[in-house]
Amino acid sequence: MLSRRAFLLLAASALLPCVAHAEEPVLSLGIVPINSVLALMRAHQPIREHLQNETGARVDLFTSPDFFTFLNESLEGRYDLLITPPHFGAMSIARGYRPLVRYSAPVELVLVVGRDSAIRGLQDVRGQTIGVSSRLSMATIQSIAQLETQNLYVDEDYALREYVSAGAALSAVAFGDADGTFTARHALRLIPEELVDALRFVDLPGSPPHIMTLAHERLGEARIRALREALLRFPDTEAGRQFFDQSGLGGYTTIDRDDLVNLQATVLLTRRLLARSARQ
Repeated sequence: MLSRRAFLLLAASALLPCVAHAEEPVLSLGIVPINSVLALMRAHQPIREHLQNETGARVDLFTSPDFFTFLNESLEGRYDLLITPPHFGAMSIARGYRPLVRYSAPVELVLVVGRDSAIRGLQDVRGQTIGVSSRLSMATIQSIAQLETQNLYVDEDYALREYVSAGAALSAVAFGDADGTFTARHALRLIPEELVDALRFVDLPGSPPHIMTLAHERLGEARIRALREALLRFPDTEAGRQFFDQSGLGGYTTIDRDDLVNLQATVLLTRRLLARSARQ
């Protein structure tokens, strides 16, 4: 059964112009819940319209109420297409999805703290409360891995507090409700200008692959190839140029074997955290 949030996103997208007809194929596109429903719809509408124009299929947008639900729905093959974090992407590829493209911009991870915070690096996180959009987000998982190299363990040496979005976690740090947050530098575009002076940014090591777009193998080789080629043309369109200029996501590139190999340690950590949560 689809979540209320997924229904809201589908209903809202149905109100927007659609070039496909009822008798034409329908593709479901699941989007990782990194923002509010309306923000996700607005941000991904250019991609939706481009795929409809290029493929002749209607594309319906969906999301989930949280990262955990989205991952489970992905692994169940709920959606024809996914826009998903890379560690979820690697897990989904092992369960029947095929790689299409990923954003090409490098992912720069940062720890955001208050301007006057005593935190200068990861070693100072001990005893602190870190606000995150999800403990399963890529920025959080990568940062947990880095902290483990310094013998600092989540829920033992520091606490995570989940907020509804990365923007909400950033605001919590600015207002002193959390001691810091892990995020990617491109997400700092979410910070209102009036909050920037209240924050300080600590660069973190590592640069994982960016968000991936996948297609389920049930679509067949010909349609998957057409979808990949259509997405690779998107950055050269006027709508695509505007999308990537505004988002800072760079463009599209193909997903290669090295991307997936380099994600294996992150996937193992994700599975370990999921298993521990299930036992609690």
